[in-house]
Amino acid sequence: MENKNRLTYRVSAALAGEILSQKMPIGAKLPPDTDLCEKFQVSRTVLRETLRVLGAKGLITAKPRVGTLVAEAKHWALWDPEVLHWLTGAALSQEALADIAHHALDMRLALEPSLAALASSRASDAAKQQLQHALRDLQDTPDLAHEQDFIRCLYDISGNQFAPFASHLACWAIAQRSTAVPMSHYQALTVAISQGASVEARQCAINYLIGE
Repeated sequence: MENKNRLTYRVSAALAGEILSQKMPIGAKLPPDTDLCEKFQVSRTVLRETLRVLGAKGLITAKPRVGTLVAEAKHWALWDPEVLHWLTGAALSQEALADIAHHALDMRLALEPSLAALASSRASDAAKQQLQHALRDLQDTPDLAHEQDFIRCLYDISGNQFAPFASHLACWAIAQRSTAVPMSHYQALTVAISQGASVEARQCAINYLIGE
């Protein structure tokens, strides 16, 4: 039997999938609690915790004398790693998924070149060595997990406290990409950051992002 936390996550993922895919459209009123409990075969306690989770992530909103509604998309916590995971599992059309991936790329283009430049000027020698190690691991095993580790390291060594949160979106976007790992650009980026060349580091990031 599933424990409460696993049940809550399962129901949260299912409802989030319906919201993110707009099977349950923006502004729609959620079914009564009794119907949702029956649909997912869970207790009211689990359902209440599920609704609390989805509310905290901006997917739903409760209105007095109206009920619980699907929130406007601008309130969705799309930076949140759980929401991004649910987005991957949602039954989105290829067109809708491509549109979201395009917006994610826009954000990466706005952030990543600047973070690369910051890393070149702010990162300690030890931090730069971490990036070099991440690159070597990626070269040895050029798969999605190691590429995401490399990008997370880039964001981490930028010295900006908000950057690690933005890295969740970057890692999700990489998982949607159909092109090969831009290894030569990552190599050039790592060299530029290691040498403290901020202009070159910024351009390297732009180069591989444009290639996506």
